[in-house]
Order: sequence, then C-alpha cells, then structure tokens
Amino acid sequence: MGTLVLIVVILYVLLSCFFSFHTACRSGSLQKGLLCLVLCLFLPGAGFVFLWFCDWLAEKQKPKDYSWLYVADDFHRDRLSYLQEPDREKELNQVPMEEALTINDFSFRRGMIMQLLNGENTLQYLDVLQSALGNEDTETTHYASAVIMELQRKVQEELIQREVRFERSPDNPDVAREWESLLYQVLKTSLFDTHNRRRYFPKYYRVSDVLLAQKEEAFYLHRIQVLFLEGNYTRAEEFCRAFLERFPRSEDAVLCQLELFIKTKNAAGMRKFLKALPGTPVRLTQKTLQYIRVFQEDT
Repeated sequence: MGTLVLIVVILYVLLSCFFSFHTACRSGSLQKGLLCLVLCLFLPGAGFVFLWFCDWLAEKQKPKDYSWLYVADDFHRDRLSYLQEPDREKELNQVPMEEALTINDFSFRRGMIMQLLNGENTLQYLDVLQSALGNEDTETTHYASAVIMELQRKVQEELIQREVRFERSPDNPDVAREWESLLYQVLKTSLFDTHNRRRYFPKYYRVSDVLLAQKEEAFYLHRIQVLFLEGNYTRAEEFCRAFLERFPRSEDAVLCQLELFIKTKNAAGMRKFLKALPGTPVRLTQKTLQYIRVFQEDT
C-alpha cells in the first residue's frame, strides 16, 4: 500500500512539473510556471482545477472590441503598420551632411561619409566631402579622402562610357543630354584639378553645340556658365545676347546678363540694361529683383 502511494505521489509531482513547464513555455513567463508548480504541489488535485478555472475566466473576460466607435468604414488593418516604432537609423540619415560633420559622435560622422559611396549622385556632396578633409577626427578625414578618390575613379569611367556612346550616336538627343549633364557637373565642381578640367571644355562645347539646336533654355544657361568658368567673356557676351533674343521671357537670361556685367565690371552696360529692362516681357521674381535693387541703389 505504501509503495502504491509513493508511486502516485511521484507521478503527481512529475505531472505537476510537466504542466508547470508547459505553462511557462506557452506564456513565456517563468514566474507563471513556478506559480503553477507551487499551487499544484500545495493543493493536490485542486491546484489543477483552480488553474483551469483561472484560465477559463481570463479567456472569457477578454476586453471587448470597441473599434467600431473610432474606426471608419474604409479602415484597413494593414495600415496599422504606420503605427510601428520609427526607424531611428533612417531618421538619422535625414540629417544634412553639413550638420553631420559637426555631430560629436565620430562613428556617426564616418558612417555618413561612407554612405556616400553607395549614393546615386555623390558628386553633389563634393563640397561636403572636401570640407570633411579638414575634420578634427582623423578617421573621418581618411574616409572622406577615400570617398573622393573612389568618386574620381567612378566619374572618370562614366565620362569615358558616355563619350563613347556620344561618338557612336552624336545625333541621339538622349545620349547627348547624358553626356552634357555629366560634363557640366564635372566642370562646375572641383572634383578634378584645373589642368584636368581644362581638357573637358572642348568636349563640352562640342556636345553643347548639338543640344543648342533644340532651343531649350537650360542648354543656353549651361553654355554661358561654362564660358564664365573658362573666363571666355567675349563668347559669353555673344551667348548672353543670343539667350535674351531667343528667350525674351527668361529670367535666367536676365541673370546671366547681369552676371556678365559684374564679371566684366561693365557699369555702363549695366545701367543701360537696367534702364531698358522694364520694357521687356520678362517677369522677374525675388531671386532677380534683389540684385536689381542693389544695382539701382549703386547707380
């Protein structure tokens, strides 16, 4: 008789342990599993009934769904994803590059610089990269130098590829646009030194001549800006005049003419141009008017 009781006790203890282990795994709470074990051992038989009753009561008293009070008819459950916790790394990526270089976290600075390697238009951040060369963090400076060197290599390869495509299809406007766009960016930036950039002026003028036949403002604007960069103000004057004649309503044409007068220090030409400007059909915005007011005050 004593042996039978011992066997029953052992089986009950094992059953209690198994039940408690199962409860802990199902709920993900070790404390709940231990509580079940204590109740089962100190309340033989009744412990199981009590725990079952507690689970049944908790299941029955689940909170009611009152979403109908605040959810519209066009509610979609997949929109709940909008409520997820914001991606902090993604939010940090919205920090302007200029500000990123002043953040105290050096690792963040380095990460921002290295991210530019995978960017689609890294060339637009060249000024930031060059300013990073003087950063107090030597690692950031090293990373910036590496990114600039890699950017030079990529741009050089892209220049060769686009030039080859243009040579094969000089009459293809899309190919010409791609070639002109890259050349213009290269000439406007200081990615390459003065000696290397000088080699691209003739290439730019060649593709520019092709695109000017399409009679678009942007190509006249780019041509004049490149002539300014080269310091060829005689040709720039010719194109400024042609720009104004071809596009009399263009504000950019007015700005180019004003810039030419400033670069050549032609005060007489400036006064004559400003005097005739009210009789032209161009509509000026604040970006031009602010300069005109300054010039008129000086004259």
